[in-house]
Amino acid sequence: MVYVNTDSRMKNTIRNIIFSVGGQVFNIIITFISRTIFIKILGSTYLGVQGLFTNILSILALSELGIGIAITYLLYKPIAEKDEKQISALMNFCSKIYWGIGIFVFVVGLSILPFLDIFIKGNQEIQFLNLIFILFISNSALSYFFSYKRTLILADQRAYINTLNINISNFIQNILQIIILVLTENFILYLIIQIAVTFISNLFISKKVDKYYPFLKRNKEIRLDKKARKELFINVKAMMYHRVGAAVVNGTDNILISAFVGIEVVGLYANYRMIINTIRQVITQIYNSVSASVGSLTTKESADKTYETFNTLFFITFWISCFFSVAVLVMLQPFIILWLGHTFLLDGFTVIVVIICFYINIMRQSIQTLKIAWGMYQYDQYRPIYEAIINLVVSLILVNKIGLVGVFLGTLISSLLTYFWNEPYIVYKNGFNKKVRIYFQKYILYTNITIFIAILTNYVSSFIKDYTIGSLIIRGIICLIIPNGIIFLLFKNTKEMEYIIRLLSKVYKKILKAKRDTGQAT
Repeated sequence: MVYVNTDSRMKNTIRNIIFSVGGQVFNIIITFISRTIFIKILGSTYLGVQGLFTNILSILALSELGIGIAITYLLYKPIAEKDEKQISALMNFCSKIYWGIGIFVFVVGLSILPFLDIFIKGNQEIQFLNLIFILFISNSALSYFFSYKRTLILADQRAYINTLNINISNFIQNILQIIILVLTENFILYLIIQIAVTFISNLFISKKVDKYYPFLKRNKEIRLDKKARKELFINVKAMMYHRVGAAVVNGTDNILISAFVGIEVVGLYANYRMIINTIRQVITQIYNSVSASVGSLTTKESADKTYETFNTLFFITFWISCFFSVAVLVMLQPFIILWLGHTFLLDGFTVIVVIICFYINIMRQSIQTLKIAWGMYQYDQYRPIYEAIINLVVSLILVNKIGLVGVFLGTLISSLLTYFWNEPYIVYKNGFNKKVRIYFQKYILYTNITIFIAILTNYVSSFIKDYTIGSLIIRGIICLIIPNGIIFLLFKNTKEMEYIIRLLSKVYKKILKAKRDTGQAT
């Protein structure tokens, strides 16, 4: 077995980020091409069906109950201690659970078939609707088989392997689906391609893990001891509420829109969702890339040292949140017009509410990374349930009164009333042993700066009136210069900025050294 050495923590973190961001950017292009062809050939109704069924199955995914995250947390220590038996015991347990979940998702998914019409407003004539849903169920269930092995790769700071696998699989899937759509215009074949790629992707990861960790095959009979089971179930119990809450909050938007507004509007929103989710996935993969390193840090360093690291991570989170939120505000509507035309636009107020939700969600990443690294699931185990109830009730009330935007206002209100203040309170009180007001003082400062930058950047961009590729590039340049320039000038003398500059300098020197070593070797 090849373990990741603790001394190479930064090296692997950087490598994970490069693979994550680089691969994601590469796939953005092919994803947009695929989505464009999909809309032109199949139309927004089938796009709405795809979004609706994806949301329904995301709710079924709550059966996973956060077991993957809980086991990742338990893997940090045995990986650091090179305890092959404990690693094997955890993975054997994970294997049985995930296979059971896959079967459960398939069976429960089939039971929903008779009730599909409830989720679609109006009389929509969609051919083979039941078969389409069965294919979605099959792909979702299949995603659990072998995929449990990804947990070990992530815990051992090898996220780049998982990211490379996902990005290559997505690329191949999009290419094949484009060919199928152009040649046949058949949505059924389009989905069959997705199922085949899911299976091959998981099988590849399974073989890769078997190669890196050969002891797993030798230790298939090792069982998890009672102490580890107890700790796991405590975390899973806490995570269960988190999974249920997340499934309701994130998985009901398209269902509510389809049931109360219309399946076509789901198709319109799907384009915005795809763009915002693509950005969110890039950012999330960055944090996934550093999460194992943070987990390792929390087991080896003091709370004060971890707090210093967190402050830098929080500042970076603000910078990322500010830049991307401003860029989405300035460029999203012009991009939709250029890409699909004015008929695919949502109203401006709805888009602003969606962007605010996006900003709050991204700003959450740093505090959530610490919370996961410390395994603090039990401190707010009931919070996601409250969040889900608030979200669902408010969304149902508002969607009937004000339409589409009511769904997103429900998400925003539930976020502000729950995790927005609760998660920082838990981490600061139980992890850092500090007053949470320190966090919110910085949060308010960062948010005020973001609002100022957003207003200024949007004002400067408003002088560009046309919607061409050239004008979109100019808007992009404005978004690069104004937010990043202001943040750098405001924070250039802070500890956080000094740390980032030192880190970038260190990375640059390592790259130069690697180039010199390569040159000498040749």
